[in-house]
Amino acid sequence: MSFTFEQYWDNPYNLAIIWCTHWDETLWLKVINRLKEKMVKNVTYVIANKMAQEKWVRYIDTDLNRSFTTESIWHNSWLLENKLAWELDAFLSRFSHIIDLHSTSFTVPWYFIIDSHQKLNLPTVNGTSLINRVYLIDWLEWALISRYRNAIAIEIWNNNNPLNIDIVTESILDIMRNLNRWTRLNKEVYTWSGEVLKRDISSLEKGLADFSFVRKWEVIWYDNNWTPILANNDTYLLWVNLEDENVLCHRVERVL
Repeated sequence: MSFTFEQYWDNPYNLAIIWCTHWDETLWLKVINRLKEKMVKNVTYVIANKMAQEKWVRYIDTDLNRSFTTESIWHNSWLLENKLAWELDAFLSRFSHIIDLHSTSFTVPWYFIIDSHQKLNLPTVNGTSLINRVYLIDWLEWALISRYRNAIAIEIWNNNNPLNIDIVTESILDIMRNLNRWTRLNKEVYTWSGEVLKRDISSLEKGLADFSFVRKWEVIWYDNNWTPILANNDTYLLWVNLEDENVLCHRVERVL
């Protein structure tokens, strides 16, 4: 078995908290240690990619978070992470609730990620008011959370900033305490609408950051001739200054 887990009873299949889906997202090591100190029951902590952890790499052969498929056509060509996803699936399918944890090396606020509108009703999303934004991405084929109707993800920056450990630890503790209490909190929900490519612009308008609101007809960026480009719709930005060779940021629309 290429993943490991640690269970805190009474109900071993109540809540799975998964980290090390990508080993270089190391902020969660500190958060998980804080959670374990609380000795909360009914939770299982899963190190998803033990071999990547041991080698201190993001993954071994391919992105584990794009490896969750049950299509038998792939069996003969599966890489390590494909086989690992198969093992994880047999284990995770037993759980009532699943949270997949992710962090980045650049500045981005904390938010939930879901892949369907129905997941807005999950107690893992509504169990805390400390995480107010939800990013709905309905094209996450083969991602871990797309495999399970009860799975969501949390994204936060950054791996080297200890200031966010407290807020995220407390939010997960909130979720643990409220799993059996039905509630529906008002969340800000965003969906993907496009991307801003670095090759197309000279700079963003000054002051724009993640979840910045840009009104229709306001300047959003300047092209390489320094011509101002106006937003053709009300829009928000996400992953501004993303460490990507091509994409500067994503454009998202608020739907709730």
